[in-house]
Amino acid sequence: QLARRARATVIATTRGDDRLARLADLGHDIGAHFVIDDRSDVAAAVMECTGGRGADLVVDPVGGTILESSIAALAYRGRISWVGNAAAADTAPNLWRLMEKNGQLNVLFFGMEQARQPERTRALVAELLARAGTGELVAIIDSTFPLAEAAAAHQHAEANPTFGRVVLVP
Repeated sequence: QLARRARATVIATTRGDDRLARLADLGHDIGAHFVIDDRSDVAAAVMECTGGRGADLVVDPVGGTILESSIAALAYRGRISWVGNAAAADTAPNLWRLMEKNGQLNVLFFGMEQARQPERTRALVAELLARAGTGELVAIIDSTFPLAEAAAAHQHAEANPTFGRVVLVP
């Protein structure tokens, strides 16, 4: 949504027909311009969407071999923001193709940012929540659970590929 607000062409990846349909159904006001099944050749699909240029910026929350796919989808002199390791990869990705593209890799671990710059991150979160409060940004909710069922909510999030946030309601 933030990329859309910045007038970027957004290409999103996900896995599974239901998730692809839900992502496409978000619409072009908040959703992606292009949706790609990550079980396909993502780099080739990105190249097709961009007329062979590649992505100028990739935000990768997964890491591992997906990060290598992100590099393959990158434009010459493009940038990758690696913001997570959802793949739980324990080996370093091969970065040689990033060198061949004269690309940049920026790493951001939000938990560390919160620990080192708490005032800055609190202000950032407050701003995003305010924008959601006005309707400028839309929170995508996967499911809600009563606070008393917090354990069930965690089990749901761990056992299922969620689409959006799992919310605990007091």
